[in-house]
Amino acid sequence: VLKQSLQMQANSVEEKDLAASELITSLEERVETLEMDLERETRRAKEKVEESIHDFSDKICAFEEVMKDKEQAVHFGARCLSCNRAFDDVVKTSGSVNLPAEKRRAQ
Repeated sequence: VLKQSLQMQANSVEEKDLAASELITSLEERVETLEMDLERETRRAKEKVEESIHDFSDKICAFEEVMKDKEQAVHFGARCLSCNRAFDDVVKTSGSVNLPAEKRRAQ
């Protein structure tokens, strides 16, 4: 009877050990899957950040070009020669007048 009881306890311990081993293996596989998912999502996030930085850099460059163009614009037409009034917009060619703006002022 004692031998049978010890045998049953040993079998029970072996079964528990086997179940624990299977659980550990399953958990290790799950952790590995989660690590791969995390790496993939981190890579995607990094690519999005790099793309956003690139887009932002392009927009800054375009803005700088516009500002540089305005700074280098021809200022000959910035004042009316007959009335000496300053025009709001700087134009790139001398003698140019913004007709829509002039019509609004006249009204």
